[in-house]
Amino acid sequence: MHIVEAVLTYRPFGIDENAESIAIGKTAEVSVLRVLRDDLIKKAIDEAIFWEDIDAGIAAMRQAEAEKLIRIFQLILPDEELKGELKLVKGNQEKQRGDRNEKEE
Repeated sequence: MHIVEAVLTYRPFGIDENAESIAIGKTAEVSVLRVLRDDLIKKAIDEAIFWEDIDAGIAAMRQAEAEKLIRIFQLILPDEELKGELKLVKGNQEKQRGDRNEKEE
């Protein structure tokens, strides 16, 4: 089993350019990972689009990098992990509601 987590770091600016970054916190919360995944993929695609009119070679490299990033995320954070576990409840809902009303009276 693998663990995918996001780490929030602080990197000082202006005081000491060689200062190490400081880890503030980390999370494996799927909703947070999904937002980060989507943002990283969007930025990679936007980068490829940016280069299309400037340099076709760089655009092709950026497009390949975006596709690679998408494949990596499909492996480590597949969409199945992002779906909620919903269950269909049939039949007994009305009976359960009736039982509750009888208890309250």
